[in-house]
Amino acid sequence: MKFQLTYPGLTALPKLSHDGVKWTPLRSNAWSLAGSNRVAQLEVGPQPLWVFAHEPVGLKPLGEWMDAKAKLPFAKEKTIGESIEKRPLRQLTFGETTNANFVFLIGRQHPPEITGTVGLMSIVDTIVGDSALAKKFRRQFQTVVIPLVNPDGVEHGHWRSTLGGIDPNRDWEKFTQPEPRATSEAIATLAKAPGARTFLFVDFHSTGEDVFYTQKDDELTFPKDFTTHWLGAIRTRFPDYKFKRDAGHNVNQPTSKHWAWTTLGCPGITYEFGYGTDRALIRKISSGAAEEMMKLLLAEPSR
Repeated sequence: MKFQLTYPGLTALPKLSHDGVKWTPLRSNAWSLAGSNRVAQLEVGPQPLWVFAHEPVGLKPLGEWMDAKAKLPFAKEKTIGESIEKRPLRQLTFGETTNANFVFLIGRQHPPEITGTVGLMSIVDTIVGDSALAKKFRRQFQTVVIPLVNPDGVEHGHWRSTLGGIDPNRDWEKFTQPEPRATSEAIATLAKAPGARTFLFVDFHSTGEDVFYTQKDDELTFPKDFTTHWLGAIRTRFPDYKFKRDAGHNVNQPTSKHWAWTTLGCPGITYEFGYGTDRALIRKISSGAAEEMMKLLLAEPSR
C-alpha cells in the first residue's frame, strides 16, 4: 500500500523506522517539490512504519531514564504537579549535601525537540557519575532536574504547545498552563528558602543550530560573568565545536530563561542543540560542558 506524505519546509527530511529503534532519513531522491513542500510516496506494509521529524524520545524511554536516576543513593524524587491530562511532573534532585546551593535544569517544553533532551540526559549522566569531580560537586551543590515539562505534548505529538494549545515557553509570566506554573513554583520554593543560593538555570531545547540564548554581559547575575566563563571553557575544550551565543533573543518575552534571571538572579540560559547535530557529538559536548560547569562553580569564591 502506498500513501502520500506532504512535508512542509525544505530544510529537513523526516526519519523512518520499521522497529521504532533504528531510524534512517528518507532518501532525498524520494521527494518531489510542490511549492514550499516536499511530497513523497511511501510504501507501507506488512511491517509497521514509523515516520517522525526526528527519532522520538517518548514518555516510556524518558520515564525509564528517570526511574534509573531516581534509584541512585544520592537522588530524591518528587512529583511537583500534574499536566492537563493528569500526567505527573517529576522532579529529581541529586546531591550529597544539605547545602542549599542549587543548579536547575529543565527540558522538553517543546515536544519534538529531541536533541535538547539528549543533551540534558548527558549532562545529568555526567553530574551523577562516578568521577572525582562529580562526587565533589555533589558534596557542595544540589542539582534539581525537571526533564519533562510538557508530557501531554510529547504524548500527543504537539509541535510547541501544551494540551491547552499554549506554548509553555511563552507562559512564564501569566502561567495560564499548569505545567510551567508547577515547574516555576517548585523551583522558586527551593530557590527562595532561607540560606538558598541559585547558581544556574538551564532550559534545554532544539533549533536549526547549536546556540546559547543568554543575558547580556552587562546584565548583573550571580555568579558574576559565569556565562562568559562557561562558554569560553566549552570553546577552549572543544575548539572544533561550532556554536553561537545570542544575548538578544526574545528579550523581555515570558520565557523560562527570562523568568529565571529576573526571579532568581542567576544566569538563565536556553541551550539549543541543532536538529541535525550528530547525537554522539551532543553527548560528548554535553558531558564536557557539565564538567566545565562543575569546575567553575566549585571555584566560585562567593560560594
